[in-house]
Amino acid sequence: GDPRRLSPAAITAAEASRARDALRFFFGPDGSYFREFLLDEIVLAADALSREAAYALAAQLGLAGAARFTPLVALPLGPLRELAPALAPPLTKQDQQVVASIRKLIGFFLGDAAPATLLARAGSAESLQQVQAILPVLAENQREMRRFGTQIVGRLAEKQATRALGFLRAEIRGRPPRAQTR
Repeated sequence: GDPRRLSPAAITAAEASRARDALRFFFGPDGSYFREFLLDEIVLAADALSREAAYALAAQLGLAGAARFTPLVALPLGPLRELAPALAPPLTKQDQQVVASIRKLIGFFLGDAAPATLLARAGSAESLQQVQAILPVLAENQREMRRFGTQIVGRLAEKQATRALGFLRAEIRGRPPRAQTR
């Protein structure tokens, strides 16, 4: 072969080194701005995607007016049923753009490949080598990754709590709550 060409093991080691450097930056003091930005974007995307999935499920079930349907309306009568629209407001134009962007991004990263192609690639010896090289890097950053994941869950919980409190505030004042999507 070409003596200038790196071996698969050397390429895998280089990829692991790059991943280690990227995670060190991301979770280090210099990455705080980027981490905060990414945290905000992940929370916006997760919130929009979860609401979009609920509306899609309603449409698949053939529920009338699924575009305006609040998925939790099927709850028993009472306060929970009235709270549902506040917790799962319809997607805004911005939410729809976030969902579309996430779909494009996933398509880009997956190479718009069919699932069978992805599964075939996943089982290759080269893929296994790459995963084995990255695993120690992930283990090194496990605490920081767990903390970041906890922050995502916390922000999503804050978003729902804000919506619920907005609903309660409006109920106390005797007027319909404003939809809070952000």
